[in-house]
Amino acid sequence: IFISLITCLLIYRISLRLFNQRVAILALLLVGLHPGLVYYSVRLHSLVLDTFLFTLSIFLFMRILDSQKIYRDAIFCGISFGLALLSRTTIGVFLPFALLVFFLKFRKDRLVAYTVVSLIIITTTLTLLPLWVRNYLVFKKVKQVIYLKKMRCKKRKTERFLWQPICIFSSNN
Repeated sequence: IFISLITCLLIYRISLRLFNQRVAILALLLVGLHPGLVYYSVRLHSLVLDTFLFTLSIFLFMRILDSQKIYRDAIFCGISFGLALLSRTTIGVFLPFALLVFFLKFRKDRLVAYTVVSLIIITTTLTLLPLWVRNYLVFKKVKQVIYLKKMRCKKRKTERFLWQPICIFSSNN
């Protein structure tokens, strides 16, 4: 529930920056009262973590555009984006567009643009590196294989979601 509350606050802050307070409150209410998000926030589900990490990444990307501490925020942004990629790899589609925004925003000062983009890429890579090393040692390939897997609990006859490495490779790979 706590992660969902933080997600709601991040949505409010993003909406407030982009629009006005009225729209931000409406966005907060829509996210906070969304039936799917309410249901999955009380159950351990990967979508809650995915939504939080992606929203945090967007918030930090936008914070870099306004911040006086650009480099510190770029490092935090890269870490949050790396964690978001660990949670859901499809979030990676967002990164090229965000980096393009930095080049457009800082087009007058190319050194700042290249530094910010480099920091984001380096910290994202460093966040993903332990998983890549582990997968290379275990599978002799660098692939992302951490997923949320639905497991059956035999004692209670219930289903739970657990973080577990799942091998997605066949012997032919």
